[in-house]
Amino acid sequence: MRLLVTSVFLLQQVFSMPTIGLAENAPVAEQAVEQQNQPEIPAQQATTTQPMQAIPANATTDFLAGSQNAPLSQASATANDDPAALLHLSNPIMQTEALAVFDLMKDADATVRVTQDSRWSDLHIREGDRIVIAQGVTVTIDDVFNDVTAYWIRVDGALKFKTDVNTGIRVDTIIVTTTGKFEMGSETEAIAADVEAKVIFQGKTDIDRAWDPLGFSRGLISHGEVSIRGANKTGYATVTEALKGQQSITLSSVPADWRKNDKLVLSGFEYGQHEELTLDRIEGSTVYFKEALKFDHKLPEGYVDAEKAFEFHLVNVSRNAVLESEALGILDANGKYDPDRMAHVMFMHSDKVSVQYASSYNGRTDKLRPLIPSEVINGVLKSGTGENVSGRYAWNFYKTGIDTALPALIKGSVAMGSQGWGFVNHNSNVAMDSNIAYNVVGAGFVEATGVGVGVMQNNLAIHSIGSGFGLYEHALVTGIREQSYGHEGYGFWFQGSGMKAINNIALNQAGHGMMFFTYTVNQVFTQLSKLDFLTREEKERIAGINPSLPEKERDRLLENARINVSDIPFLVDGLISYGNKAGGYVFETWHHQMSARHNVNSVVRNVYAWVLKKDYAWGGGFYNPLTRNVTFENIHLMSNKFDPNIGTAMIHQINTENFTYRNIRVEGFMEGITIPLAGTNKIINSYFNNLKSIVISSATAKNRRISLEGNTFGTLVLKSPKQQFDIWMKSNFNPKDADISRLFENPDVITGKGDSISFVAANGEEKQLYYTEQGRDYVLNSASLPDEIRGKTNAQIWAEFGLAVGATLPPLDAVAVPRINGLVGSKAVYLPSMVILSPRFTTQTSDYTLQLQEVPNNDQTAIAAVAPVILEDNDVTPQPTAEATDKEQPAIIAVAPVVLEDNDVAPQPTAEATDKEQPAITAVAPVTLDVVPQLQTEATANDQPAIIAVAPVTLDVVPQLQQDATNKDQFTLPPVTLKSNAWNFIKYRDSQGNLRTTMVYSDQEPPTFEWNEFPDQIHPEDVLDVNAGKVQLIASGTIRDRIGNLVASNSMNVNLTNLKVENGVVKISFTIEDRAGNKAIITRDLIVSAAAPRLTHTVKGYAPKATPRNLSPLIMSLLGFKPLRMLMPLMW
Repeated sequence: MRLLVTSVFLLQQVFSMPTIGLAENAPVAEQAVEQQNQPEIPAQQATTTQPMQAIPANATTDFLAGSQNAPLSQASATANDDPAALLHLSNPIMQTEALAVFDLMKDADATVRVTQDSRWSDLHIREGDRIVIAQGVTVTIDDVFNDVTAYWIRVDGALKFKTDVNTGIRVDTIIVTTTGKFEMGSETEAIAADVEAKVIFQGKTDIDRAWDPLGFSRGLISHGEVSIRGANKTGYATVTEALKGQQSITLSSVPADWRKNDKLVLSGFEYGQHEELTLDRIEGSTVYFKEALKFDHKLPEGYVDAEKAFEFHLVNVSRNAVLESEALGILDANGKYDPDRMAHVMFMHSDKVSVQYASSYNGRTDKLRPLIPSEVINGVLKSGTGENVSGRYAWNFYKTGIDTALPALIKGSVAMGSQGWGFVNHNSNVAMDSNIAYNVVGAGFVEATGVGVGVMQNNLAIHSIGSGFGLYEHALVTGIREQSYGHEGYGFWFQGSGMKAINNIALNQAGHGMMFFTYTVNQVFTQLSKLDFLTREEKERIAGINPSLPEKERDRLLENARINVSDIPFLVDGLISYGNKAGGYVFETWHHQMSARHNVNSVVRNVYAWVLKKDYAWGGGFYNPLTRNVTFENIHLMSNKFDPNIGTAMIHQINTENFTYRNIRVEGFMEGITIPLAGTNKIINSYFNNLKSIVISSATAKNRRISLEGNTFGTLVLKSPKQQFDIWMKSNFNPKDADISRLFENPDVITGKGDSISFVAANGEEKQLYYTEQGRDYVLNSASLPDEIRGKTNAQIWAEFGLAVGATLPPLDAVAVPRINGLVGSKAVYLPSMVILSPRFTTQTSDYTLQLQEVPNNDQTAIAAVAPVILEDNDVTPQPTAEATDKEQPAIIAVAPVVLEDNDVAPQPTAEATDKEQPAITAVAPVTLDVVPQLQTEATANDQPAIIAVAPVTLDVVPQLQQDATNKDQFTLPPVTLKSNAWNFIKYRDSQGNLRTTMVYSDQEPPTFEWNEFPDQIHPEDVLDVNAGKVQLIASGTIRDRIGNLVASNSMNVNLTNLKVENGVVKISFTIEDRAGNKAIITRDLIVSAAAPRLTHTVKGYAPKATPRNLSPLIMSLLGFKPLRMLMPLMW
């Protein structure tokens, strides 16, 4: 029962709040305030507090903001040791975070204690004061007080701003406790439109990390209630055109709440051509600026979308409820500010947050650099750590709760100038609505952990800076994996799928418009019930719940379902994007549904994007590697139809499958859609007009199926002649992992119906497409092929091995047609798939036993066989003949004996009777060879030679599979001998008598290793840190493995541990292995030297401090103080 205490009691214990005895009838100014009689206190002076809890190194499934993972031990978290430990008893990580924040503002360190409702003007605050507002007490900011800076304010009661006059304070840190409230306007009483409320967070000094080793301070940190409500402000208006030199724009509709001197940003069609403007006046529907435009804002010719008008966005970033970093206006001798002195806003562990029409010019976590978390030992920050902690953003909803009934709200607000991210959901339930992110470094809007829920809707992100590094290059590893993603410059970044994205806009991004990177460390999703974009039936399928169970049981299972974050479908409904930097994409996904055991698709629909990237050959629209199960609907991607010079509008990657494209419009690209190499993929009722509109490459899996239906194609009007293809098909003779068997053994079924191209019959009959390289007479001359098949036609290879490109020969009616780089004909026949169970890559050379599983092919259909024929120089296929069968069974078409002269030619497959409910199984009966002997001379009366005939001999030279006694669909062959370091073609006949071949590679050559960048020396302290698990030393490189005439390449990272020093050298050794089992030991020496750079300093982009940044003129004009040029650091 002692644990059932109120939060009020807990806070009293945390801060040891003394009772201040004052006369009841004392004047307000005296009664409300007790100040210590002491001189002003320098802000850098450390207070005397209890040492912080030492942070153990063990990792958990959660993350301590800005520090190494550090739960309090259960032994320390007891009321007997510290009553404050009763906070967050069930979550030691959150407990540690809360205590770290509360420990900054002990009551004993306060210089001002407010115990009765007061006006700020009555408190007579001095420079450096530390202020406590007691529980139940309200302090009202009633004027502008920017001449004095408080060091910190702890709000156990309420800190409130008047709404009808200009107000403001200057402070280093505000902490709102569990009983406290910060109110800068409310739902019923917003800040009046003609006044401003502002908090300026001081930035003249570095943050005191002796006082605050975890770096929580400098900003607003709320563990209680927050209400911020500025005056309504329309976020943006649109305009079709504005030209260089203009000082006005005529709008179709002028927002009524825009005011003189509002700060505006006009988007550009190219990255870097956005413009910062100041509203001078509005006359009718015309908006006048104080500045003239520097660029033309006009849609270039060739980019017109016939179904969607293009518009530029004029964005208003002015708000009158403001949280602001003073560091933005403190400039060095070069006119740059110090991002390490920036403030941040964090709503911690409390969902009692409503922020509307406010602005935050804050954000300290630096996405230009890797994250360097804090390591605190006995209350002291270890040197070299904590130099760039995570979680310090412009608006950060930090663990406010994902199971709350109502989401926290941020609406109509602005994040500007953040060194990291703008609006952040970290393990929270948040509604982000109609907000603006401008000029942030990493990403404008972020779901950070994969388990957050809520909605991002009607938001606009314009102009990000970007780190200039690749996706993974800032993932510095220290103890636990400290993820630093979302740094390339994104409009929207989602680590998971719990937040739906509705009607958002991403403009002028340094990286990409929107990213779903659904990959986390040790996180599971637990809030399926909150995903209102999924049906109940879909949620149960995702959770793997048996639909036959009683409803109450299904309810219970659904409520307790724990699903891999990457397996949750997402919803994107509405996205506009243009003006992104070269190399960026409109929409990107990674690590999504790769392990999903359900078939509920993610959905992306209603996307309109214009892509301008001059002479950039890669990408441009959608990029979706490592992604499965997505439906794309109503996607419009426009580029230059007069001169297509941009890569691919919608591009896959090797590990991509099960995509449906419906009502897609793609124009003006070099390539429209490159279809995934595996799974079931459909393109339906879409329009394309590109140099190569649909690009199809060889399948990497036996399950790849492509269906084209109801699509139409346009004709480009090009400035220079270029050949245009509606469908471009190309076999890949350098397949994934150098496994050339995929090219011949994977059925590659591509069908089309109802398309307005010449291969579709008038009756709408479904046709099939085939690669040119699949043609019967096509000679396979690629140097990547083994000698057994190189230089032969597909027909010859089929006859000799039962192999062909795409696992079958096309029918005789397959022909080339205009604007298709391939063949089109009737549907083909496929033999049963022979799935290899024994190793395809082996070190064996003798006694290799081939093990197979025979799987009926879904694409099997009956085919007639060929009549007897004598084959000489040509592969001539006669017309089929039928053979009488039982009336209830399909006709069996036979092959008569064939006389073979120069070639060992196998006949075409024949149809064989099967079970009525199964498709006919094609078969080739054993071949009868008429062997003609040599002539023998026999003496006769006339002395003439006589020909002695020999009866025909039946030879069946190809072995039959041996069926497994237990598993009837599994088979083996007798042991065979394999050629070393070569592809081996093992022939056999399947259960239906078809000639088949399985390719097996015998590999005796060990792999090699090519190192990536790696140091030659190591600092002695880093040796200790690596062995203690505090820093990881990673050997990275590429494994090269020769397979026949090709080389397979795979990247590899080795986490080096237990480093041993011998004679001043660390000897590194690890083993690599190829698919066959060949191993190689890789060694390298590291010299131990005190002169070696520290490991954390060798990460790309590392710097102990942030690089000073230029101040945006627009932000400078928004600052409520005059920028101060600093030649020397200021002291308080």
